[in-house]
Amino acid sequence: MYMVTTTWRHDKPIEEENMRKQLSMLKDRTGSHDVIDVIWFEIDEVTHGSALICSSKEAYDKDLKARNSSRDDRGLKMLREETGENFAVMSGL
Repeated sequence: MYMVTTTWRHDKPIEEENMRKQLSMLKDRTGSHDVIDVIWFEIDEVTHGSALICSSKEAYDKDLKARNSSRDDRGLKMLREETGENFAVMSGL
């Protein structure tokens, strides 16, 4: 599995219902087992964090272009990103 954590800045305060709709559209778009899960969480009213779990680095790379284009349309600015292969997962122990 491949993990990506990011922090995002919004132009306006976060609208939780709109964020849920965006995540639902992502779920419909991926339609495969490449993206295992996505978790978005509020840091403050204009900043959110995310954790993305993909089946592999190749799966992450494959979906990257589509993710980037949808971000540009929503007025988001990425503040940080970390990526890497998972090497220990508590639920798998």
